Amino acid sequence: QVNDLFLLCSDGLSDMLDDATISEILSDNTQGLMAVACSLIEHANEAGGLDNISVLLVRIRRDFRIGRGLLQRLTAWLK
Repeated sequence: QVNDLFLLCSDGLSDMLDDATISEILSDNTQGLMAVACSLIEHANEAGGLDNISVLLVRIRRDFRIGRGLLQRLTAWLK
């Protein structure tokens, strides 16, 4: 849905920060997603940074409709 935020990360982040801390950092997104990603990495490094840290954030910005696939169109045409 619009404004949903997805976080994909390596264990370098999730092993260093607990879910509550990650959630708190994600909720403070007034600076934009790049700043939030950098903040997550910074906090993980401050917590020990024992592994490589990878972070990918994706926000759904608009609603989109998935069109009917080829198989569904052919099936409808054959009926």
